[in-house]
Amino acid sequence: MRGHRAFFFGDAVRDDLRALERAEAAAREAGQAILKYYKKTYHVRDKGTDSPVTSADLEANQILRDRLLGPDFGWLSEESADTPDRLRHATLWVVDPLDGTRDFILGTDEFAVSIGLVRDGRPVLGVIYVPPFDLLYTAARGCGARLNGDRISPSAQSNVSETRLVVSRSECERDGLSDVLRSVNVKHVDYMGSAALKMVRVATGEADAYVTLTPKNEWDFCAGEAILNEAGGRVTDGGGNAFRYNREQTLAPNLTASNGVLHSALLETFRPFL
Repeated sequence: MRGHRAFFFGDAVRDDLRALERAEAAAREAGQAILKYYKKTYHVRDKGTDSPVTSADLEANQILRDRLLGPDFGWLSEESADTPDRLRHATLWVVDPLDGTRDFILGTDEFAVSIGLVRDGRPVLGVIYVPPFDLLYTAARGCGARLNGDRISPSAQSNVSETRLVVSRSECERDGLSDVLRSVNVKHVDYMGSAALKMVRVATGEADAYVTLTPKNEWDFCAGEAILNEAGGRVTDGGGNAFRYNREQTLAPNLTASNGVLHSALLETFRPFL
């Protein structure tokens, strides 16, 4: 946590920074477990609706659960059975142990370990680790966002037509997003896997915005929102509403993440397609 001086902060922030240290270490450990399988032999099964799970997903999930879960925390993970017990916790780990499983299988390097911590319905810290490149994106509320210890911030792009938009490759192939992008005349579009990676690209200014018009689960974007918020960007649904986490229904219908400057204009641009 280079750059943090925890003893200058209040108790709540100190607690978050201690949790962040645990999450960073857990993410790195899970990432190393994932690399044991990457481009090697492993088991794959389909959970349904084109949602594969691999040996790497499951081992990473177990590591994160063992390292992070305690009596004062709830748990929501893509690879754990969800239970109503989490709803009674004010503080909740929201985890995708291998975000971008399809890309992991394809060998594209576009996958990450994604860990968010929610308190009273809002994200207070996020860790996203990219094992193939040893990239660690981190944020704690009120302490800024960092990449491998160095502060990050989004772009200052304010023109929608010049926006560098990052979108889901599969959403364009299957769900008609390509037609929408042509109709709104966005000139610069990058396609990639992993919602977490798309959000940190916005946080670092490599992209200006990420838009998805299809439902996403809380674990897809919780860590990314924590990081992007602290970097200076903004994340909402298509109506401009902030997300509330740890709901009984974990699916959000759509998502817009931006550098903040573009946000209102993007919402107006994509509203007819929601």
